[in-house]
Amino acid sequence: MSDVRLFLLGLVSSAALACGGTTEPPPAVKCGGAAADTYVAGLAKTSEGGKFDVTLLDSVLAPPDRGENTFTLKVRENASGTMMAPDAIEVRPWMPQHGHGSTPPSFVPVAGTEANSSVVGPINFFMPGLWELRVLVTPAGDQPAERTVFAFCVEG
Repeated sequence: MSDVRLFLLGLVSSAALACGGTTEPPPAVKCGGAAADTYVAGLAKTSEGGKFDVTLLDSVLAPPDRGENTFTLKVRENASGTMMAPDAIEVRPWMPQHGHGSTPPSFVPVAGTEANSSVVGPINFFMPGLWELRVLVTPAGDQPAERTVFAFCVEG
């Protein structure tokens, strides 16, 4: 996607939010034929089983790009809105079109500076293409873990 189109998409999204517009996620973009999320701070998704909401508060690099990226997340239970503890989260970077991840293969976030936030990284997106952040949330007790996937087109 060209820099001008990305700028205009950000400008339109900002204007819509400033004018009381929807907080729906931005439309997906294509990355080597696969759908990718358009990065915006505050991007939220529900886990595959519907039990958790994961919010990507911010990213350094923004948007995610080739090199070392650090992400700040918040996870809450979907039904109650209760925040999840950082040790109940594991993040796995994955490049689905190539069938490999990053090194190390998974990351456990640490407590962030914002209340109830978790920071993960640096995650090295060492090559351009579609990268997924697979966020695995394991609740307390004998309940199964659920996954949320954020996908980004890394151009670098």
